[in-house]
Amino acid sequence: MNCENIKNIIITDLIDGELSQPQEAVVKQHLENCAACRQYLNDVKKSIVEPFQNVPSQKLPEGLWLNIKTAIESQPKEPVFNPLGVFTRLLRLPRSIFTLSTSLAILLIGLVLIKSPNFFINLENRQLAKEYLEEQIDFLTPENGSTKNNDAINLHTDIEKFLL
Repeated sequence: MNCENIKNIIITDLIDGELSQPQEAVVKQHLENCAACRQYLNDVKKSIVEPFQNVPSQKLPEGLWLNIKTAIESQPKEPVFNPLGVFTRLLRLPRSIFTLSTSLAILLIGLVLIKSPNFFINLENRQLAKEYLEEQIDFLTPENGSTKNNDAINLHTDIEKFLL
């Protein structure tokens, strides 16, 4: 065990006498070899244990622990987060609230998508794309407008002939 663990055990269990015999043996062995932890134990005893040694013990009222236990057990237990439970509670809401929240969610998603700079191509880019496509169609379409006869397209290169 390292010093940090030993100090934690000193402050929580050793002072209260709550250690098992094997744990206490490990701690005592560490204390024999570690001056810093021995000093920490002495400091804890001086600051935490000694001030309360001469304080008279108080008699607790009968049933105090039973009352505390009953009070704790009577408190409603907080449920563990359950995503399915959240969804089923949403379905139990009145339909108008569920419909309204769904509509607002769709509207919000729509607004985000519309405001996104890459979602819609702006008008200038649409016009450029249209002109480019028209130019390509004019280039590939024969003079008489018929696209059925591939021989009418004369591109004059072997690769173009092969691909078309």
